[in-house]
Amino acid sequence: MVEIEEFFSDFDIDLLKEICYYRNVETDEDDTKEDLIAKITRDVVPSGIRRVLSLLKLKDLLEIMEALHVKPHQPENEKKKPIKSKPVCLKLVVENLEKDLEPSLKKQSIEMLKKFLKCIQVEESDIPTDKDEIIDLAVSEINAVGIEVVLSNLPADALHKMCEEKELKVDTTSKPKMIDSLLNGEDYKKKKKKKTTVKVSKHKPKIVKGISKEDLNSWYLKTDLEKWLQDADLNSTGNKRVLIKRIIDSLEGIETTPKREKRKAPSPKNTRNVKKKTGEESPSTPSKEKAPEEKGKKRSRGRPRKNPKGSGSTSDKESKSEKEQSKHKEKEKEKDQSGEEDSD
Repeated sequence: MVEIEEFFSDFDIDLLKEICYYRNVETDEDDTKEDLIAKITRDVVPSGIRRVLSLLKLKDLLEIMEALHVKPHQPENEKKKPIKSKPVCLKLVVENLEKDLEPSLKKQSIEMLKKFLKCIQVEESDIPTDKDEIIDLAVSEINAVGIEVVLSNLPADALHKMCEEKELKVDTTSKPKMIDSLLNGEDYKKKKKKKTTVKVSKHKPKIVKGISKEDLNSWYLKTDLEKWLQDADLNSTGNKRVLIKRIIDSLEGIETTPKREKRKAPSPKNTRNVKKKTGEESPSTPSKEKAPEEKGKKRSRGRPRKNPKGSGSTSDKESKSEKEQSKHKEKEKEKDQSGEEDSD
């Protein structure tokens, strides 16, 4: 049976004050160790009760309230129905149970007490048949749950100090594992993972039922596996790991993907006026004769497209070239005349 006072008695005053600080429990400078433990206990019990009862359904909470003779919350307006929501009922039950836990549990039925324990994941084989023994077990489990709730609010450094003061060797920084070692009073060591050695056959085995993945991977190439799948009329695409799985599934009678059929080439989308090599038109697309264009009508209804810069009609180009030639001839005549005058 987990005793709250006994659990916290191993810690010094500074650590107890730190627990009170993280749980928002008010303390005084004159508080002794016993005073701090009493204050922590008053915080642990309702925390454990609240956590356990929150796992129950609303109908179970209403049944507990009937056994404790607790009425549902009645609003100020008497015409309105009493409030029977889970948060309200949970608050009322916790307030009544935390005053006197054991006497309140004695008012409950054995079935309800078993529901209590099943919610905390206590196996049915571990639940006793005597009611007094069930109550003792329920109180112990509620205290353990309350201590777990309180410890979960502490930082990892504080939990490590608690393990040292309890003289527990804890080779981890995980908070849940340190809390488990504190509640169970046992050391925690990391379990070394065992190296799994893969056994491979000394001789090359045949691909038959019972062959292992390791033998297929070490004795056969990817091309051999692809050939085996092709002979079995199965899909031979994928990497080596996929091929090995496909072979083992087929040997064990598990359905595998069959060999893919070659797809036919898709027909051309625009087959209009397409002719075969022989010169005949394709039957799927009959030829359509072009309608004769009417004279004097333009094909495009929009504005005529302007010629881009630098591009003009051939007549414009010819006129430009003629002007350039005439200018060049005039310049040559002027040079000749100037030469004659100099000679004179």
